[in-house]
Order: sequence, then structure tokens, then C-alpha cells
Amino acid sequence: MLGLSALGIARTAQGGPLAFAALCGLFTFTWLFMLPFQMALAFRVDGSGQVASLVPAAQLFGSAFGPLMASLVVTGEAVAPVPFVAAGFALLAMLALPLTRGAPRQGFSERQFR
Repeated sequence: MLGLSALGIARTAQGGPLAFAALCGLFTFTWLFMLPFQMALAFRVDGSGQVASLVPAAQLFGSAFGPLMASLVVTGEAVAPVPFVAAGFALLAMLALPLTRGAPRQGFSERQFR
């Protein structure tokens, strides 16, 4: 949903302001409400909460690191290579995902609550 709204924003930037504003609102809504779902996934993988405590830091790091890397390919007003940087990071994330399949999972046991 996030990627599709970003693509829609890029496509309507030259068009009407209403569609652009609506897609920007959809992107922002999706971005803000992603955190609870990421936290739930982190707790499912690691019930101790150690991974979940890193989710906000990872989001902030990505919010700073992505634009930093994109700025390295921008020259003057030529911003055409920026989507390729975003696509590269998305590809890296998809390639890293299978590496997590074999990771051992830790969760709360009943003894921890007694």
C-alpha cells in the first residue's frame, strides 16, 4: 500500500492537486499506522521485547539513511535516479527476508509469568 501510494504520488505530481493531496494523505496514514503492525510482528518473533524495542529506532534510521543515499545520486535538479535508489533498498529488503526464515524464535514461556 505504501509503495503504491508513493507511485501514485509520483504519477499525479503533474496532474491535479486534489489527487496529489489525497495520495499524500494515504501515504502518511499508512506510514503512521504501520508501526503497531511492525511491533506485533516483532513480538511474535521475539516475545522478550528486545526486537520490538528496536523497531522505532530502525524506522528513524531508515527515514534518515534513505534520503541521505538518495541525495548522493541527485545532481542539480535531476532527481530521476532517486526511484532506483528506493527500488534498490526494496530489493535488498526482499533478499534479506529469506535469511530470517531459519532464525531461532524466542518467546515467552509460561515459567516466565509464574
